[in-house]
Amino acid sequence: MVEREAVERWQQLLKDDRRQADEFYFATLFPEVRSNFCRLYQEYGFRQYDDLLSLVGMSPEPVILFIEAVQPRKVTFLYTHDSEHHLDRIAAEAKLRLSMIDKVEVASSDPLSVYRAIRDFARHRDPARTLLDATTGKKAMVMGAVQAAHYLGIDVGYVDYDDYDETFRKPLPGSEYPRVLPNPLVVFGEEELRRAKAVYNAGNPAEALRILQTIDPYMPAWTEGSYLRALARYCQAWEIFDFETARRELEGLHAIRQVVPPEVFARLAGHGDLLIALTDPAHPDFLLVNAVTYYCSALRQAGRDRFDLAVLFLYRTVEQILELLVRRHGLEPSCCEEGAHPLLTEERYNDVCRKVFQQNYYYSKIPKKLPLMSMGVALLAIGDSQVCQRFLQTLLHFTELRNESIFTHGRRRLGPEEYRGFQGFVGTFLESFLERDGHPKLETWVERFRLPVL
Repeated sequence: MVEREAVERWQQLLKDDRRQADEFYFATLFPEVRSNFCRLYQEYGFRQYDDLLSLVGMSPEPVILFIEAVQPRKVTFLYTHDSEHHLDRIAAEAKLRLSMIDKVEVASSDPLSVYRAIRDFARHRDPARTLLDATTGKKAMVMGAVQAAHYLGIDVGYVDYDDYDETFRKPLPGSEYPRVLPNPLVVFGEEELRRAKAVYNAGNPAEALRILQTIDPYMPAWTEGSYLRALARYCQAWEIFDFETARRELEGLHAIRQVVPPEVFARLAGHGDLLIALTDPAHPDFLLVNAVTYYCSALRQAGRDRFDLAVLFLYRTVEQILELLVRRHGLEPSCCEEGAHPLLTEERYNDVCRKVFQQNYYYSKIPKKLPLMSMGVALLAIGDSQVCQRFLQTLLHFTELRNESIFTHGRRRLGPEEYRGFQGFVGTFLESFLERDGHPKLETWVERFRLPVL
């Protein structure tokens, strides 16, 4: 505890000799001040930070207190031309190594220079592991720093006090204590909204919805929050292939289109027709749109390193196109009666099987229910131009690969190389089908299916 007599001696020196008062303060009072401040920082339970951003004004003492209390790995000084001479003393008192120090000169009366300095700092540091000490500096400098810190998610601290000497405009030694301010953007939900937008853009609408639920009380007043919630629900419905719900959510987005950014709404414009097809199995384009849906879902899953799911969706892509082709020949894949097509005889079916399966071939009747490989064999037996022996042998290879996945019959995870091989094969097949059928190119379909990014 700081002795009262020592404080009174310091106050007297401030009247008589400012330089001598400073020397007395650092030699006699400051050791106890810093010890008390560090103890309180621990008792208050403030967390540790890797980085400390320190505003350096005309009083070095608060800067030193926070350095000693926080014990950061790195200190970045934002100083002015007038305060630069304090840096040496701060570094010496806080026992900072040269490797721990960065320093950036800012204009004390120009908040923009402070904004830029903190923005540049955040590009190379983790804002969530940073504390800004905003105790000293001109008001413009402090306000600019605090605003930038709050926007970037950097915590703000300052040295507060219980007693103040009005004559010399200084806290009474020993009355200092640390404060760390709550970020108002967190309090009002803005920080959560920013996080929700980031995870949504990363392809995780379910997590975005979870975050948005935590700030529901603030949402009605936020046009951005309200449309983001509706958009996340819409994209989540696409993710889980719940197209009836997606269709309803799209109608809801139309209802609030006045608050939806035009570029987002433009992206949604082409989805209505797709959802009409996807929610009506009798629609003439049901299987085609389904196939492209699976293909685009595979691309999204691969973008998140979920290669097993991506391969599964690629398999379903081929399955949908083969079913479409089989049905065009008058065959019903779920109930293939013998004699349903004049060219699909048991002999021709087994002749194709023998060439495709080779040493694994065994004689079999035409199955009543046609799974993927059986549909391919039936199409080749009929003479469909979209299918050839090499295609079926390659498809067999990738089918066996799919069966090794933990998501089907196997016990291992599939990797990026295996996915890329299958994706190239399926993409070529789908592109060829679209071209022969007179549809737009695959890249046009992929662009049409792309979900909005904010």
